[in-house]
Amino acid sequence: MKKAKLKAPKCEECKPEILPENQIAVGIYCRCATGEGVRPEALESTMRIFNVDRSERAEVADKVLIMAGQQLKHARKKREKENAESRNRLCKHSRQA
Repeated sequence: MKKAKLKAPKCEECKPEILPENQIAVGIYCRCATGEGVRPEALESTMRIFNVDRSERAEVADKVLIMAGQQLKHARKKREKENAESRNRLCKHSRQA
């Protein structure tokens, strides 16, 4: 029997839709987020550089910080899973020795 070839979906099909009210926050997040979150001074200066209106900055900052928190939460879960898998491999190896 011949195996069916699986095709990867196009990027547009995988990435979540960005709601219009979140586009500015996503753009700011992409420009100032690091693997360790968002530094407040980077957030503020990025909003200034991209001319985010002063009256909208608090709302945009809140959205960016929520995204950063979710990203950190996801990274922590991934790291915990990898650590658990590593411990399991070590335990199996030490039992066999």
